[in-house]
Amino acid sequence: MTYWNVLSMVYAVKTARWMDGGVLYDIGNWIHATLTPQFDLDTSKKEKSGLFVEDLDLILHYHYVRDDHVYAHERLRVQLALILLLLALPPPGLMPSSEKSYMRISSFSKSAGVSEKKVFGFHEEDTLLHDPILHMLSLAFADGAFLNEFSSPEQIYEMVVPAHTDRLKIPWKEEWGGRPIFRDVDGLKVSLEKALKYCKTRGDLIRLGRALGYAKRLEFYDIRRGSGKKLNEALTPEERNKAMGHRLGDSSTYVRYYMTDFIGADTQAIAFRSDPQTDFVNLMSRLVRHGNAPTKLTEQQKDEISNDPKLVKYLRKRSQAMARFKKQGYPSYTAAKKAGVGKRYEKYRKRVESLRRTLSAKRLERAISEFHETIYAKEIDQQLLGIKPSELLAPLTIQYELEERAEVARLFSQAAEVSSRDELFKLRMKLIPALTRLCKRRESPRRPQAARKSVKADSQASTQPINDQPHSSSQLELEVKHDTPTGVTVPKTPGSQGALRTCPFCRWRDLEVGEEQRQRKWRVDGLARHIRSQLLRRIEMPFNCPYGDCRAILGTDQHFANHAAREHGDHYPASIILM
Repeated sequence: MTYWNVLSMVYAVKTARWMDGGVLYDIGNWIHATLTPQFDLDTSKKEKSGLFVEDLDLILHYHYVRDDHVYAHERLRVQLALILLLLALPPPGLMPSSEKSYMRISSFSKSAGVSEKKVFGFHEEDTLLHDPILHMLSLAFADGAFLNEFSSPEQIYEMVVPAHTDRLKIPWKEEWGGRPIFRDVDGLKVSLEKALKYCKTRGDLIRLGRALGYAKRLEFYDIRRGSGKKLNEALTPEERNKAMGHRLGDSSTYVRYYMTDFIGADTQAIAFRSDPQTDFVNLMSRLVRHGNAPTKLTEQQKDEISNDPKLVKYLRKRSQAMARFKKQGYPSYTAAKKAGVGKRYEKYRKRVESLRRTLSAKRLERAISEFHETIYAKEIDQQLLGIKPSELLAPLTIQYELEERAEVARLFSQAAEVSSRDELFKLRMKLIPALTRLCKRRESPRRPQAARKSVKADSQASTQPINDQPHSSSQLELEVKHDTPTGVTVPKTPGSQGALRTCPFCRWRDLEVGEEQRQRKWRVDGLARHIRSQLLRRIEMPFNCPYGDCRAILGTDQHFANHAAREHGDHYPASIILM
């Protein structure tokens, strides 16, 4: 939801009417006369370009096979692929800002203040990367959203439509009726209720475009314009307006928002009555892309940002605010915040972060623009010197931490070798469970390398067997006062030895985490913060002891800390206790 949406709704609530032309005119003047100079708003004319199916193929292939970005959860990767596919399809109500649930996959748009219902039909695609049904089934299996307990996708395709009806509907479980399909993470897990936000998905699309070297910062409307052009060519104006949700009854909405700056017709062939070069014109209409375009700032460019006068001013004020609360006897910002004296520091901390992000984004935009303005002259100079570009790209060596990710990449790559319908069906039946398994995993987060040499930890801790079998809390009675339940012997599971430690939750209990995170070595203070903020703060009390085969049930964070020290030899600092 954009700020303009919020402003429109607030106006409607306060005045009990929609904005008329006069109000819109006044707001437009206010934006240009007041807000633009005050907040340095971008007034440049936006480039209206289209992303076509060839670009979508490139993006989806990179997304599944080559992308080394670590998502907070792999379900987000599968969700993003489906969102991009839905963006290329007609319904405007399926934009990723919509909190679509399993019971509301229909598309609605306003028509003269009244919701107008439109129903679209989706089907399997022979190109598996384009298949929305493939991705939708994978998400549904991952959620266990089917009312009937299907054990495999083959069972769905084996269903027979009875002779007395024209279809067989597959119902969802009642509890999934109001839950969003596209969901965000909450801590380390995928939330059941928290819908994925537009801005987060938009950031992922921009990152993919940067990684592939597009000169333009990609936006969702680029995909909409590409598919809108194809709809405009295939449908009558009335059908197009209905499908795309254009309510004015003419082509003004299409011309204003969907028609690209590039005229996608061979006007030369039309004028001279020559043979049309449609493929060549389509190639020219695609967005400019270069694989060597910069994707991040250099150290020199980062230094430019650090020396920005406004940023330096905010940093100085932030340091002064920190010195002030330390002078008052507060050792940290956390302590000052609890006492209510850290507001000035928080104010300038936020300003520093916001300005640094803005400056970094603008500097990267300028670096990419400068690259595309100069690279072609350099490449021409090389060829004039007799240095021809290599026709063969160096093969990429891609290593995946998760076996599920490697399997999905391998199966999608096999689609090009399919030669029959039977082979395509078998590959589809392998991909659905593979994507389902991927939706339940999480790669280990990447962290910057420490400047100092890391301490070698005892290798014995990383070779302990992992028991992922859950234990039922009904087997034991909770005894918060004692760490060991009555009549149960707690195995002396060894904790982490030496200066670095492993997280017992990641190592023994978290089925979704990657192997790198499972074996990661933490400093004790960092481990305490990790367990407190990511695990104990969100875990449902009471909970099973995370250490190996230990069957103790723990009732509080203090209970966990005492039990870990007494039974497993892991002594956590007081900061692990929730405040």
